[in-house]
Amino acid sequence: MSEKKINLILLGPPGAGKRTQAKKLAQKYNLLHFSAPDALKAEMEKGNPVALEAQSFIEKREIIPALTKVLILDQKLESSPDVNGFILDRFLDNLFECKALDLYLEEKGESISKLIQLELEEQTLLKRQPNLGPVAHLIKKEGLQKFHRLLKSYNMDVLSIYNHYAVDGRAAKVLGEGSVDRVFANLCSVVDKLV
Repeated sequence: MSEKKINLILLGPPGAGKRTQAKKLAQKYNLLHFSAPDALKAEMEKGNPVALEAQSFIEKREIIPALTKVLILDQKLESSPDVNGFILDRFLDNLFECKALDLYLEEKGESISKLIQLELEEQTLLKRQPNLGPVAHLIKKEGLQKFHRLLKSYNMDVLSIYNHYAVDGRAAKVLGEGSVDRVFANLCSVVDKLV
C-alpha cells in the first residue's frame, strides 16, 4: 500500500449507500471511515467535551459547526496513526465547511485527494426508501413532496461543494446504480488512480 495519504469525501443523496461503500473503501485502502453523525454520537456517549458542545445543535436540528466536526476528525486521526488517510461520509453540509476542512488539512500539509459523488436516478432512490428508517418515516409522515424538497436542497448544496473541488480536478462523479459490488468497483476505479 502506498505511503501517500488518500483523503476522500463521499457524497450522495439519501439512499445512495454512502455508509456501506465508505466502510468497504476504508477496509480496502486502510482509511479511517468518519461519518460525522455516527462519530459525534459515539463521542457524546463517551463524554467528549467537544462532541457535547454539538448536542444542542443536534437537538435543535441545526447544522453542527464545522470546527466541531473538524476537531473530532482530528482526534480520531490522532488516535489512528496507522491509517493511510480518511474517507468522510455525511461530513460536509455547505461550502463554508469545505473551506474549514481545507484549512485544517493545509495546516497538516495535506489536502483532499478526491471528492466522489454517487449519482442515482430519483426512481432508484425512491425504491430504496422503504429500507431507510428516518427518510422512510419522513415520506410516510409528510409525503413525497417533502422528499422531493429534501432532494432538491441536497442537489443545490452538493453542487457548490462539488464545484469547489472540481475546479482543480479533485472531484469525480460515479454511477451509484446497480449492486453493492458493482458500485464498489466503480468507486475503486477512481481511488486506484490515487494510490
